[in-house]
Amino acid sequence: MGVSAVHGESVLIAGMIFDASIANGDNIVYSKIGSEPEDIRGIADTLRNNGYTTRFISVELPTEKALERNVNRFNEKRRLIDPE
Repeated sequence: MGVSAVHGESVLIAGMIFDASIANGDNIVYSKIGSEPEDIRGIADTLRNNGYTTRFISVELPTEKALERNVNRFNEKRRLIDPE
């Protein structure tokens, strides 16, 4: 089961915190892993439409290395993350 068991709740809570942070005018550092470019654009557009200046930093990792890390994480910590 692993992380997948609480993914839905985690997304919901993160969205609530994001919305509250925008409403408060808080500074935001937003980490997004494994997303489609459209998802990132949507987040950036939301921030810009609410008066934020955005900066984007992209870090890439070859799929093979990411899968290797996932297997190692499971072997060492018994933490399963769906590779999809």
